[in-house]
Amino acid sequence: MDDDKQCLKSLTRLAKDIIDKNNVYDFLFNYFEYDNPMLFLEEHKEKKFDAVFLDIEMPQANGMIVGDEAFKINHDIFIFYTTSFSNYAVSTIKHRVYRFIDKGDKIELEESIKQMLNDIALFKSNYIFSYDKEKFIIPAQQILYFEKRHNVVDIITEKETFIQRISMKELEQNLSNIKFFCRCHSAYIVNLRNIKKFTDKYIIMNNDAQISVSKKYHANLIRKLALIF
Repeated sequence: MDDDKQCLKSLTRLAKDIIDKNNVYDFLFNYFEYDNPMLFLEEHKEKKFDAVFLDIEMPQANGMIVGDEAFKINHDIFIFYTTSFSNYAVSTIKHRVYRFIDKGDKIELEESIKQMLNDIALFKSNYIFSYDKEKFIIPAQQILYFEKRHNVVDIITEKETFIQRISMKELEQNLSNIKFFCRCHSAYIVNLRNIKKFTDKYIIMNNDAQISVSKKYHANLIRKLALIF
């Protein structure tokens, strides 16, 4: 989204060309252009866009505020800012920013879009396991956390709980390629994208479960939270 219609059309054309060239996953995309932020937000409520490119400086609304509102509607949206952010207090942004890209930087634009395609594939990944001779397939995004309980692990989703016989060490290895999972305690592995808030001692998940954070895993948890998109 940009109030400059020429920049808007140029960005759309570039993004489409980059996606067409790098879309090894054969994802299907539709492209929309907006020079009116309010119209974008209104239609975002219905369409829930997967990604948005925002200019920060627009006459009708500040791009950071638009990003905040877009994130409230869909926490999984990839938010790109196509402007220099050096003069802005990034700490005031209330949403997860995927990338900042200087206007005209085609190399950074392509690298960012390629990474987004890989991350979308991660979102669509499944966690597959067996229990009592039955096979289960759960979309990884739906998992809130794993909790060690005696000789089994409970797999907690928003709707139900599954059970798996596995050690926490082996579970960590199985989840190593899905970067939004992180161990925070000897008994817990959490989905970073399903965290509502956290402190040094505990995490509150989207289902309001309170998960303990131990000193041993605290530093790595903070590092991964800073990197998560």
